[in-house]
Amino acid sequence: MKLGIVLYSSDPEVAWNAFRLGNFALGQHDQVKVFLLAKGVECDSLDTAQSPVKEQMQGLVD
Repeated sequence: MKLGIVLYSSDPEVAWNAFRLGNFALGQHDQVKVFLLAKGVECDSLDTAQSPVKEQMQGLVD
């Protein structure tokens, strides 16, 4: 299956869950593409203790 994720929010929990979904889909051998729009491009700076966004982003890239 192919999955496209559009991330438009700068809410850390939303970004974290979007990347978690992408990582899960990759684990199921699906193709995943993430598109960052509007405030979604700030996801690199959204790390919090409860929502480690960078960790999920790196897992998707690896």
